[in-house]
Order: sequence, then structure tokens, then C-alpha cells
Amino acid sequence: MTLKEFVGLFANKMKEVEDAQEVLKEFVSYISTQNIVLGEHKFACVKTRERLLSRKYKTIRTELVFWEEEHMEDETFVISIDSTINNLRKPQIKYKNHRNILLREGTEEDVMYAYIVAEFEEKFPMYNHLLNMAFRARDENGNIIGESQELGEVVPLDEIQEMQIAL
Repeated sequence: MTLKEFVGLFANKMKEVEDAQEVLKEFVSYISTQNIVLGEHKFACVKTRERLLSRKYKTIRTELVFWEEEHMEDETFVISIDSTINNLRKPQIKYKNHRNILLREGTEEDVMYAYIVAEFEEKFPMYNHLLNMAFRARDENGNIIGESQELGEVVPLDEIQEMQIAL
């Protein structure tokens, strides 16, 4: 499947539903979701990143990686959605006012984040967002040598296999 085909499926889904905001809310309200039907295809998605855009207005940008359920190793697609949230501190937050929707092809880095987020979701099942997820790089003595919400800021992505990364 190409990006153009995925965009067409997504656009058709948004046209078919009465309230596109509700569909977008379903996508961003969970860390992972399965059985998303777009056209004749079934997709799964994992929220891979959430960035705070404005603390004052409680605005965030969420990135979701989508893949056909039987073909994760093939094509992946990323949907980026800006939303307003009700709280910056609670484990469960509510999303509304979805806008600035962007679609792009997924990368190896997006797939890597999806696997890492699965570990976060397992450790913190009460969270429906990633605003509190941080990566920590530790040296051989266990001391934290870097921490960020962006993995690439903590350690070069090509060195990940060589270092212990803990959430």
C-alpha cells in the first residue's frame, strides 16, 4: 500500500462518519488500538510520540503509527494530530479540538518507537498518553547520563543496540 492509498482510505473514513472529531478522539485516546477499519483494510495503531506544544493552552501533538494488522513489517504510516487536553498531570486525559492533521510514510524509527511504547504501556497501563514517558541512558555503573522525551536526543539512534535504554 502506498501513502497515497492510505491517505485516500483515511479521507474516505472521515467523509463517511457523522462526526470526524469523535473518530480522531478514538485514535488519540488510547496508547494502542486494533481493528481500525479503513475501507476494506484492518489497521492497528500505536501512539509513538506526544509533544507539549503549549502549556498555557494545554495543546499537544500526537503521532500515531498505523499498519495493516498482518503486515507491520511492511508499510507503516504516521498520522500527526494536534489536540487540546484537559490536564497535563493525570494518567488519564481527555482530548478535544483535533486539528492540523498530517499524514506521512512511517520510518524505521517510528517502528522502533512503537516497540518501546509497547513496553511503556505494559509498565504503566493506567496511562492513556505519553507526556510522562522519558528515555534515560545509563552508563555501565547505572548512572543516568542523559534523559529526554526524544530518544535521539539521549543517544544516537544507531547505537541503541549497544546501550541499555530504560524507560
